[in-house]
This record gives sequence, structure tokens and C-alpha cells, in this order.
Amino acid sequence: MATTINEIIKEALERVKAEHLNLTPDNYAAVFCKVAKQKGVIVEDCQKVDKYTKKLEASVLADMKRFSIASLDDLLSFLVARVNRVNEGDAIKMINALSLLSKRTLQAITLLHDAKATSLANASLERIDFHQNLQSIELVKEKWFDFISNYNDNYLKKLDMYGHVSKDDLESMVKDIIKILEKDNSSELYRALVPLIIASLAPSIASGMNDELASISSELRQSPDALGTPALQKEIRGLIGKRIELDKAEVQKKSFYA
Repeated sequence: MATTINEIIKEALERVKAEHLNLTPDNYAAVFCKVAKQKGVIVEDCQKVDKYTKKLEASVLADMKRFSIASLDDLLSFLVARVNRVNEGDAIKMINALSLLSKRTLQAITLLHDAKATSLANASLERIDFHQNLQSIELVKEKWFDFISNYNDNYLKKLDMYGHVSKDDLESMVKDIIKILEKDNSSELYRALVPLIIASLAPSIASGMNDELASISSELRQSPDALGTPALQKEIRGLIGKRIELDKAEVQKKSFYA
């Protein structure tokens, strides 16, 4: 075998010289493997193309048959070109998928009941549909960055004075506001007002309303909600008027005797 290999080496060198090839490793390896094949000698280094080809998928092998692949360098060139084609296709698919996702996201934003966000989302959709280029996409990106940078929802804090209002979800916020609006606070308000009204009915100078004042005071303490009835409101106005007249009369009486 050693003699045969030496003969192959000698003949390979002669062919390189005869064909006026540069004696590079690649040129020598190609000629050497060609001579070995002609002589029926199997050299492991010359079988690398077949070795690696067997590991490829059927779809790659089918594509490979369209090309003349005689060396490991040819095989690597083919595989690099095919990987680049696959990556390019995947990249296009990814771009299309992200573009569609952007559209769906923008369409969702238009439903969130924020006037500024809705306006910007509609403008962005128009750009994507009719002016799809790098400069246009960059402009849309900057507009959204400005929106995020300048967004301020402090106005929502104004709702806190009326009670608990959820600010993380629009539907929950509306429900909380409805609860506040539907809540009847009149009873609490009437109970707070009763002592003030009783105090205002008592004459500051004169007396003579004790029985009437005791009666209405008892009614108010027992039923604060009665303040909301026209009848009791009329009665209170009458007592206030009477109290004023009694105070005036008392003042005139004291002035007469002075």
C-alpha cells in the first residue's frame, strides 16, 4: 500500500506540473484524489465529501444534485449558499409577521379610549399600509417614543376624592365610578346636619320655643332622612322665622327698659 500511495503522490505531482497548476494544497489534494480514484485506491481524506453528504437531510441532497460537487470546498460553498437562502426566506417571513403584529397592536390601541393614542395609532397604520419604507417606519417609531416619554396620567388621581377607583383597567374604572354615583350618601349627610339645624333653631336671646324645638329635635334625631322631605323643610323654615321674630322682640323689650 505504501508503494501504491507513493506512486499516487508521484503521479499527482507530475500532473500538477503537466497541467501548469499552482502547487497549492487544494490543487494538489484535488489531483491526488483524482489519481487515487482512477487507480481504485480508497483514501480516507478523499472520502470526506461522501462522509458529510450522508449526514444531510433528503431535501438538501435533492437540491445538491443540481450542482457539480467534487470537493469539500464545493460542498461548503453549496451549504453556505443554501443556508443564506433559507435565512433570507425566514427573515422575510419574520418581517411580514412582525408587520402584521404591529398592525394588530395598533388596531387594539384604537379601542382603548385614549384620544391621543388613537390618533397616533391611526396615523401609524396609514404609514404602514401606504408609506412603508425605512424613513417612514423610523418616523412612526419616534412618534411613539415621544408619546411614551410625555404620557402623564396624573389626571386620574382627581378621582380619588370621590372614593376608590381602579386605574389599571378601563372597564373596572367605569364600574367603580358607577358604584360611587349610585351610592346614596344622603343619610350620612343628614345625620351630620341635624345637630347644626337644631342649634340654629334655638333662639339666641328669647325663649318660648321649647316645646316646638323639643318636638322637631326629637324627630330629626330619630329620622335624619326626614330632612329631605318638603314638609319638614317647610316646618324648619317656619321655626327659623319664628326664632328671628322672638329674638327681635326680646331685643326691643330690653331696649325699652334700658
